[in-house]
Amino acid sequence: MSVIKSCNQLAKIIRDGNYKIVGIDGKDGAGKSTIARKVSSELKIRHINLDDYVEKHSGTYVPNIKNEELLAAINSSNNPLIIEGVCLLAIMEKFNLKPDLSVYVKKMDRYGFWHDRDECDLEEDVDDFILKEKKCLRSFAEFEARLEGARMSTENIEFPLSEEIIKYQAYHDLLTGLPNRALFTIYLDLEISQ
Repeated sequence: MSVIKSCNQLAKIIRDGNYKIVGIDGKDGAGKSTIARKVSSELKIRHINLDDYVEKHSGTYVPNIKNEELLAAINSSNNPLIIEGVCLLAIMEKFNLKPDLSVYVKKMDRYGFWHDRDECDLEEDVDDFILKEKKCLRSFAEFEARLEGARMSTENIEFPLSEEIIKYQAYHDLLTGLPNRALFTIYLDLEISQ
């Protein structure tokens, strides 16, 4: 695994390599789109943003990708091609595609610490982590409603996209894109129970 610290460095790697598909993955707000735009502009190559192929306001990501439109866009592109978005590897698996070069963008805080590490390197059960996150988000929603002078029930508030992204990151090795030990264990437990 290499640490790439600039768009220029990534552009050089792509220019010098023989990559057909470059995948840029990462959590929402990490800077995937900005990096993909800058690098594709510098190299004068096509950039596909997965957000452009998701049904709007659907609440989830992977199940709501416009499969035919996205596949047509990928197939009509010249090489190399940059594809970026959250849950990138899960979407590429749907088409039996694998990037020739995978880049995971880590959101770093101003002190150089990985900002979303707690969601990517879970040391607890994924469902327990999601329950804690939901509780925290509900508290913020209630606080915001009180600030605005509104009464709000947060019992039925759901966060399906956040849940989907957390599960994706918890069950995929971000370096290889392969299902990791946590997902393997779940599949193994299901097989044993049948």
